[in-house]
Amino acid sequence: MHDRLLEAGKVVFSSLSYDEARVLDIVQEAGCSTGSFYRRFKDKDSFFLALQRSIVAHHIANIDKFFDRAAESDESDFDVIHRYVLGTCRAMSRQRGFWRALFQRSMRGENVLDEMSRTDLHARDRLMGFLRSRGTPDLPDPDFQVYLALRTIHGALAHLILNPSKRLDLADPRVLRGMAMMMASSLGIAVPVDDHQHASADLTSRRRRPGDRPKPAPKTRPPAPVSGAAATHQR
Repeated sequence: MHDRLLEAGKVVFSSLSYDEARVLDIVQEAGCSTGSFYRRFKDKDSFFLALQRSIVAHHIANIDKFFDRAAESDESDFDVIHRYVLGTCRAMSRQRGFWRALFQRSMRGENVLDEMSRTDLHARDRLMGFLRSRGTPDLPDPDFQVYLALRTIHGALAHLILNPSKRLDLADPRVLRGMAMMMASSLGIAVPVDDHQHASADLTSRRRRPGDRPKPAPKTRPPAPVSGAAATHQR
């Protein structure tokens, strides 16, 4: 019943804000009584904390699976980073309601983000271990640089998931690839540029493509006529 209530909470928060969601909504979704809820949780706040811890534990388990598989693969460092960004986006998108409720509580001044930092710290440690095993060049301050890169990507994903943008649509593969490129560059990882496969390279490549018109030569003005004192001096 405990796990069923947590799953019901994910469903309820996907359609209702934290303040709108009621214990009654959660128990109805779970198909149990209010008494069953209060035998396991003191109130909605304690329920949300349990939900948060469950999601953090799930994320940490997935991070371990991801880097365990990456360690055995022959993918490039950049491909691993790109795949990490894609997987993180999918996981966060599935829990959009939870993230919305989390930030709503955070905006009220409640200290609810410390628990989530466990995910960032664990991802930092696993990513650092992976890069060191690959012989990636050392960073001046690896703990800070890797943590900053991860927090930046996680924050950007959360913002775009909660505030969809037409210009930065997460369904556009260039957006997530661009995030991976920025993250890799900040960590000293080589970023491949292939105009034929990745449209994002259009922003960085200066090579001409077949069919491009040559740029016209810059226009030059004829020299101004020499007159007055300057003309006398030239004579």
